[in-house]
Amino acid sequence: MKNTILLLTDFSQHARNAIYYALSAFHPEDYQYILLHCYPRIHTTADVNISLSEKMRQESYASLEAEANIIRNHTGLSIQFEKMAYLGFLNEAVNYVAKEKHPDLVVMGTKGETGLPAILLGSHASSLIKATNIPLLIVPEDAQFRGLHEIILAADIKTLAKPEHLEPLSELADLFDSTLTVVNVIKDETHDTVDDFEEVAVLKKQFPEHKLNFKHIHDHNVEHGIAQFVHDHPCDLLVVVERSRSFILDLFHKSVSKNLALHAETPLLILHD
Repeated sequence: MKNTILLLTDFSQHARNAIYYALSAFHPEDYQYILLHCYPRIHTTADVNISLSEKMRQESYASLEAEANIIRNHTGLSIQFEKMAYLGFLNEAVNYVAKEKHPDLVVMGTKGETGLPAILLGSHASSLIKATNIPLLIVPEDAQFRGLHEIILAADIKTLAKPEHLEPLSELADLFDSTLTVVNVIKDETHDTVDDFEEVAVLKKQFPEHKLNFKHIHDHNVEHGIAQFVHDHPCDLLVVVERSRSFILDLFHKSVSKNLALHAETPLLILHD
């Protein structure tokens, strides 16, 4: 069975670019795609509400078909999308699709030079991060897929003891023959190596050693240390293991990341602990 990728769209250009990115990375011959659009509930009288909701549903499906044709024309690929329109909030829609279709990855776009912080602070993405355990790929509007040669995993290494949480990353690194750099911030200055952490052995079992690097940084603030490293070492993909929404927000907060807007072209993959 092919892996399934859920593509979120509001028919904007940045949502469309995220879809182009996903199609370039994960070829339709090997993956199946669901194109999902959410439309809002309208609060009015019961009879009017039913009529209006049905009209919005029909318009949503018509727009999804038009969007699919735009994507096919742009890519030159004869892609068959499963199209879904959902009445309600984004997190509800993704949870519904997760139960019915079991997607392996969710892809969404973001807009602007400060796109990643904006989207993470925004209600849609933040509710999605909290509501689902599916890996979430956030693609800035200017990102273009050029391979995943360099991947940075930003995490407290002591939280990586469960290898199943990293399986999506392991599959990606294997698929693209990526070099993975694990950035670990050590707050205790008495430590000068990560080799004594048992989690290192777990990672070495999952990733080829010649493609696995560890960078340990001494910093009293974990988020600041990670943000500074990513700023100084551009990569093709930044991966964050979500321990809590606050950790991710702190990582991208202006007071920590300064202008790190993370190289406005760097996609972000959020895994769940």
